[in-house]
Amino acid sequence: MTTATKTIEPTTTDTREALTQHARDAAATVSTVATDLTARLPEVATEVDRIVRSGSDDTLRLATAAVIGCSVGLLAGGAGRLVVLASLLPAVLMGVVLSGRRST
Repeated sequence: MTTATKTIEPTTTDTREALTQHARDAAATVSTVATDLTARLPEVATEVDRIVRSGSDDTLRLATAAVIGCSVGLLAGGAGRLVVLASLLPAVLMGVVLSGRRST
């Protein structure tokens, strides 16, 4: 004894509406997160600057080498140039701090 169940296939319009709603939800989430990030960015930047400036020279050298190594790995792995350049920003910050310490 078998019972047949009828499945209703979604139409193209239903699928399109569902995808549109998911895209709207994702855009709203990104907008909310971006607003929160923008509000906290100055506080985070100040904290990062404080931590980098309070680090020892050896720690900064090691961290700079690690960041450069990760950036080279991203480049070798085929990451986009913009991603690689963005990954080098911490190394630039630490390099500036190190060079400022040597000149004083």
